[in-house]
Amino acid sequence: MKKTATVSLGGMIFCFEEDAYLTLEAYLKRLEYNFRGEPDTQEIMKDIEVRMAEHFREKAPSQEVVITLNEVNRVIEIMGEPTDIGSESNSFQSAESTQQRTSKRLYRDPDNRVFAGISSGLGYYWNIDPVIIRVLFVILAIWGGGGLLVYIILWIVIPEARTTAEKLEMTGEPVTAENIGKSFKGTNEQKNQ
Repeated sequence: MKKTATVSLGGMIFCFEEDAYLTLEAYLKRLEYNFRGEPDTQEIMKDIEVRMAEHFREKAPSQEVVITLNEVNRVIEIMGEPTDIGSESNSFQSAESTQQRTSKRLYRDPDNRVFAGISSGLGYYWNIDPVIIRVLFVILAIWGGGGLLVYIILWIVIPEARTTAEKLEMTGEPVTAENIGKSFKGTNEQKNQ
C-alpha cells in the first residue's frame, strides 16, 4: 500500500503516488533553479507544468487514476533533464530519446501575421516562405476572388497558436523544458530590440 497525493498541475487535478509526487516536485524545483535568472521564470514554469499535465492527462484521463513513478519518469524523459538545458552535446542525446522533431501541427501564427497569421502558419507547416503564400492568395483574389474566400475559410477553420507549446508544435520543435525556456528567451530578445 502506497500513500498518494492530490496535486494541481497546470490547472488540472491529478492523484500521484507519494514517490512519484516527490520525484516530480524535485524535478520542478531543479527546473525552476535552472531558469532562476530569466525574467519570465514563472511563465516558463507555468508552460512546462501545463505541458507535463497534458502528458499525464493522456495516461490518466480521470482524477481517479493514480500516476506512478514510472509515468513521472517517462514524462521527465520527454521534457528533458535540467542538466541537458543549454548543453549542445546533451541536446543531441535527449533529441534521440524524444524524437528530435515532432509532427508539425497547423496553426495560425499570431507573431508573424499580416492579417490573421494564416500564411505564416502555412509557411511553417510546408517549410516555405510565407511571402510566397501571401502572393498566391493575392493572385487568387484578383483572379476570380477565390483567394479571398479560401483565406476566410482558413481563418475560421485553423486555430491560432496561443500557448508556447502550440507555437513549438507549429514549428515542429519538440515541446521540452529546454525549448519552452528558449522560446521565452527569444521573445524577450525581440522585445528588447
